[in-house]
Amino acid sequence: MQSISQAIGTVVSLVYHIFEWLIRMARERIATLIGGTYEYGNVTVLGHRYLSHEKHDLKHRINQLIWLTYRKGFEPTRGLERISTDTGWGCTYRSSQMLLAEALMRQQQKSRSFFPFEGVQPSSYLHEERRRAILRMFQDSHDASAYFSIQRMAESASCFGKRPGEWISPSEAAVLLRQLNPPETDLKIVIVNDTLLSTYSLVREQIWKPTLLLIPLRAGLETLQEESMRAFMAFFNWPWCVGAIGGKPGSAYYYVGIEHARNHVLYLDPHTTKSALDLTMQASEKTCVSDRLKSMDISKSCSSICVGLFLPTKDDLAEFIRRYRAEERSGLWTTPLFHVTDDADIALVEVEPHEDDYMVVQTTSFAASCSQPQRLRRSDVASPARLETRPMHDGSREREQPGSQAIRRINRRPIVHSEDDEDGFVVIDYP
Repeated sequence: MQSISQAIGTVVSLVYHIFEWLIRMARERIATLIGGTYEYGNVTVLGHRYLSHEKHDLKHRINQLIWLTYRKGFEPTRGLERISTDTGWGCTYRSSQMLLAEALMRQQQKSRSFFPFEGVQPSSYLHEERRRAILRMFQDSHDASAYFSIQRMAESASCFGKRPGEWISPSEAAVLLRQLNPPETDLKIVIVNDTLLSTYSLVREQIWKPTLLLIPLRAGLETLQEESMRAFMAFFNWPWCVGAIGGKPGSAYYYVGIEHARNHVLYLDPHTTKSALDLTMQASEKTCVSDRLKSMDISKSCSSICVGLFLPTKDDLAEFIRRYRAEERSGLWTTPLFHVTDDADIALVEVEPHEDDYMVVQTTSFAASCSQPQRLRRSDVASPARLETRPMHDGSREREQPGSQAIRRINRRPIVHSEDDEDGFVVIDYP
């Protein structure tokens, strides 16, 4: 009798494990069809490139992203439609929340890039407090400190004739973020209209504030056009990149990077329903952490996208303009995602004297979010006799002094010799 019971137990256990295996295979198959799951490898995530041997760093970076998804059981929205879940309609709201959360995290660190963390360990108490303070802004409640809650965003969509429960576009989400942004964030949100970025519109105010640029795009009819793909992939290499609101028709995702081997876009998927985010419960905060990214063929991406750039300082704006121009002239991409006009004339290159026959120019690599000095011949830099003058407040013009730590223009056109050299940096020369 005992042997029969053991045999039955063995059979039940075997059936259970087979059933569990079938479920796991079915999930993986579905994930492959609708957007495969990606964990580690040779990828770029928000301005930082991770090689295949840097799996631990990549996993750590994914864990640091704030993952906001569908929620249920939250305080109902106000008005006729008293809705207590955003399942089925809130994916664009959640994707825009994740993009803004990344910008706010970087603002807290006073850094354009998440690396380095400027002395604060990611596992430290201070880091957790900063993260928790940002999460409070996205709590699913009508609390005064929940500036960007799903309730406030959905109710504010009435300016587009939308009611809670209706889907919005990435460009509409950008408007809502700017509209709801309070002075307490100390963050300036700027929407770049008509895909034309004007530096004058950003610097006309005398005091610079950390700025989040939201640039709505229409890069194709239905899906992302092939001509824009190179520029779109290059966007994720920029150290100022905080991701993009994208997706497929009817489904929005938070794009965070590129898998280079397959030309896949990497994203956090909000299409998972969880209980309402309530930070009075410790377990609730853990629901905002993901251990993996999903991937999708970039050619399947919807053409309606909103990209985000975080510029903490005015110097970052100038460096961004220089990098944009270098990429544009080098042929790294032929069709830009958006256009830039430096009508404020701030994209000047700072050069420093060097002991040999070269001058060192500080610039930013195309492959990673770290500074790399670039060596230029002195003959390639404007000589003192040809230094441009600068307008002064009294209407006169001041001429820069030879040999000073002055800001000078380089009027020569940069050429990219190769996409990546052996150290992973793009090689640029000024002939």
